[in-house]
Amino acid sequence: MQTYQSGDPLAVSSPNWDSGIFAGNLCSGCSRPNTVPGQNPNASSGGFVYGQSRRLNPAAFVPAPNFTFGDAPRALNVREFASLDEDFNFSKRIPLFTERVSSIFRMEFFNAFNRHRFTGFNTSAGEPGFGQASTTTAGRSIQANLRFTF
Repeated sequence: MQTYQSGDPLAVSSPNWDSGIFAGNLCSGCSRPNTVPGQNPNASSGGFVYGQSRRLNPAAFVPAPNFTFGDAPRALNVREFASLDEDFNFSKRIPLFTERVSSIFRMEFFNAFNRHRFTGFNTSAGEPGFGQASTTTAGRSIQANLRFTF
């Protein structure tokens, strides 16, 4: 089975946001930062190095002052990385002694080509790790089983 998905759009938030009665859960998505004119929000140019490269440009956003709504869009044109996943399995029925007694050998390969995707981007404007990934997806997993039927 193959699963190929484009990355989700990133949404940037503004830390230390307090707008009275609109703070917290009452105004979902209100804590947006202000955008800096002329700055590209996408920081990726060339290869991405985990722990060093940024997906978002820190110079493109500034935290909104308290009691104000930032002008950044809810979702940016910058996306997380695409998800590419291939899973394979095979099984072989092996007859033993008689037709009624047999064994079935099965192997399953999850993320068979060991593709990693960087996720968990820090999207809180003004923080030191802004735009950097904090996690990766799981690596290859292989499992095998042998079943006897009689």
